[in-house]
Amino acid sequence: MNIFSKKRPSIEKMANKLYKRYLNSSVSEREWFKTATLEQVTSRHASLGTQIRNEFKLWEYYWEKNIVEGVDHSPEHPDAVSERVIKELWIKVQNEQA
Repeated sequence: MNIFSKKRPSIEKMANKLYKRYLNSSVSEREWFKTATLEQVTSRHASLGTQIRNEFKLWEYYWEKNIVEGVDHSPEHPDAVSERVIKELWIKVQNEQA
């Protein structure tokens, strides 16, 4: 099978898997994520985003590039995908019952 013919997992599926991990994380990690603003969470994009890109092998999926001034602005670029996963995870955490 050509690696570029594989379908990328949905944002929701990836966020759900990370949410399960979040539920098993330490109390302090859960508390930080629960009380952090979306801006604070996305500022961790470099480390958490790298973890997402590696775990879900996002570089192995084909995406149509949208190069503007030498930068790929495609919504399917692995960096953009991992950022959407982080946001989806943050929303799930914020919507937890107290």
